[in-house]
Amino acid sequence: MPVTPDDFLDLACDFDSAADEMQLRNSVSRAYYSGYLHVIDRVKKAGILLSDAPSGMHDKLINSLNANLCSGLNGGMTPPKQKELAGILHLTKQLRTKADYKLKETVTQYDKDAAIANAREIKSMLP
Repeated sequence: MPVTPDDFLDLACDFDSAADEMQLRNSVSRAYYSGYLHVIDRVKKAGILLSDAPSGMHDKLINSLNANLCSGLNGGMTPPKQKELAGILHLTKQLRTKADYKLKETVTQYDKDAAIANAREIKSMLP
């Protein structure tokens, strides 16, 4: 059964009473992927080509937004809005990296709340 970016956000929010750090980590990760998948879907639908910089897809997306290569989003996204979107995506990616790879660092309720709020903000910027 296919899933959508919203399914990732729903799962992140499902751990609402998460006092367990593993659930917090999963929520942060799912929230990031909700935002990332939402943006990349819009980029593909707009026929936008991402930067060909030698990096992974996630960084290519952020770099393309920062370089004003995604102006075709929402029928015309301004450079400041693209940079804002890139910044939110980058911050959320940092939280996801902490949650998924920095196992000696504690992931907190604040991290979870920030990641979910960022994913919602990303979605609101690209309805």
